Amino acid sequence: MKNKLKLIFDQVSTVTFFVTLYMGIEATIYHFAGEELSFNWYTPFAVILLSVACCVISMVLLLQPDASNRTFRLRVIAHFVLMAGVVLGAASLFRWYTNLREFWFVAFGFVMVYVLAWVVTLMRFKYEEVQISRALEQIRDEE
Repeated sequence: MKNKLKLIFDQVSTVTFFVTLYMGIEATIYHFAGEELSFNWYTPFAVILLSVACCVISMVLLLQPDASNRTFRLRVIAHFVLMAGVVLGAASLFRWYTNLREFWFVAFGFVMVYVLAWVVTLMRFKYEEVQISRALEQIRDEE
């Protein structure tokens, strides 16, 4: 349970960081295009709430023991489609886009955050794997 809570916290932190970074980049693009971009007062809370919801869904969908790589790939594809639906639906509800151009900014941002979250997660797992291997080698050396 503790490991799952740590994983959720790590994922929420990662996703929230990348969403915030993307929002800053988007605001900068709008600024240099001579347009104004402002966010509603509830946007930070909506980002965190959506990050938590997506991470919990991810835990349920992706952290099931399964030996088959094909099944895992299918779950990742289903996860991407489900997350896109959840994020774009929530973005509509929170009025993060009101026209087609804004929709594409949100959709592109979702894809970027999704890919970056996977990269960071895989890097974390690889780092933990190396740490575990080193600890096991140290135990073997002591014996």
